[in-house]
Amino acid sequence: MLPALERRLTKEEIEASRERFGAVVGLANQLQAAGCVVGDWGTWRSRDQPPKTATEFLKSTATPNLFKRDFDGFPSLQI
Repeated sequence: MLPALERRLTKEEIEASRERFGAVVGLANQLQAAGCVVGDWGTWRSRDQPPKTATEFLKSTATPNLFKRDFDGFPSLQI
């Protein structure tokens, strides 16, 4: 990617891009280490009792979310 960037961005812009990318990678690694990355939404279950599937959990939460906004109207949708 660097050769393409060098033709379009200044050295300062490229360095800023590297810093932002490094911050994103760092955050992703922190989330992974904290167990916050879902490897398989089909088998994920909430910590509720009884455990809920991802679809059930997202439908039941009081907090607005993408699922409720965009997907809740599709009853056949499987996550």
